Amino acid sequence: MNLTQTLPKLALLAILLALHFHCHTQNPILLSNKSLAQGGTGVAEKGYSSIHSNPSGSAYITNSSVSANYHMPYFTKEISSQNISLISPTKLGVFHSIISRYGYKYYNESFFTLGYAKPFSEKFSISFQLNLQHNQIPESGNGSQLFSSFGFIFSPHPHLNIGFFTLNPEKSKIKIAQETETIDSYFNLGFRWNATDQFAISSEISHQISYSTITRFGLEYKINKTIRTRAGIYGKPISYTMGLGITINNFTIDSSLANHMVLGLSSGIGVSYTIKTKQ
Repeated sequence: MNLTQTLPKLALLAILLALHFHCHTQNPILLSNKSLAQGGTGVAEKGYSSIHSNPSGSAYITNSSVSANYHMPYFTKEISSQNISLISPTKLGVFHSIISRYGYKYYNESFFTLGYAKPFSEKFSISFQLNLQHNQIPESGNGSQLFSSFGFIFSPHPHLNIGFFTLNPEKSKIKIAQETETIDSYFNLGFRWNATDQFAISSEISHQISYSTITRFGLEYKINKTIRTRAGIYGKPISYTMGLGITINNFTIDSSLANHMVLGLSSGIGVSYTIKTKQ
């Protein structure tokens, strides 16, 4: 091993991992850009993008959809993340799959998710996901581990949703070479109030094991059938977020922009296509 070549790689890896852990305390990489534009909220939202924040919200959809998201925290390519997803409703419930990737050639994480959502009534739905995480560090080795996630959404009023979602509640661990690390565990609880047909307010509490609990707050305003504007705030230190959603025929484009008070700007974009079936 060439020490002169290895030390700079290790130094860069240490910096990127520090940023990575900070990103994960604020923004799990599975979130959609729609959610990121609203301060990372989405645990109580119903619709296609909910598979990234609480799949229980996808239980009521009737059309299949494919989507892709890209997110670049602090305009640093090495800690960018990408995901593609597929949603397929059936008579038995709504199934979905997600493939995600984070990192660069000296450190990366890949995820493969299979999920299921089912409504039990107009007011209550549940979801379950099975996730496979694979970490790769060329200098150290590879490691893989399965873990679960589940959630529910309860709607006590037609305009109010209450959602809960947890990722890796069993605290699974992943082993790379001789090192063993616990995979991040998240617990999110929040609400979405659809005040009018055009305006919605979201708020939630997010907790990650070994990190402090943070509060998220988001707004969405529907200008017309084509354009939606979004804004939000979250975290410690505070991050301010904003974004647009544009729907044309079966295509939707979601953008997000966040400004962290210390680390600077992050951006992202997502594209989805709804496969509408004839009634």
